[in-house]
Amino acid sequence: LLGDTSLFVEVRKATLIKKGELADHVKFALLTGNLYEGLKNVVGIGKDPVATHGFLSTPGCAYVPAMAFEGFELVGQT
Repeated sequence: LLGDTSLFVEVRKATLIKKGELADHVKFALLTGNLYEGLKNVVGIGKDPVATHGFLSTPGCAYVPAMAFEGFELVGQT
């Protein structure tokens, strides 16, 4: 694939993982990095799918489990 592979994702109510342990809570932040490199660095996928939209009946709603990545930058508030 060609083109820009930059990723910018809004993150709310998340928890940082440091050295394999749950660490700081994130109120609101922006996750940035290279999408394809990030997919190569998934370190964990949870078994707790949640709706990605507040209205469960909205078309386009997806259920996604918690995921842990390495190699992204998180910019925002903890």
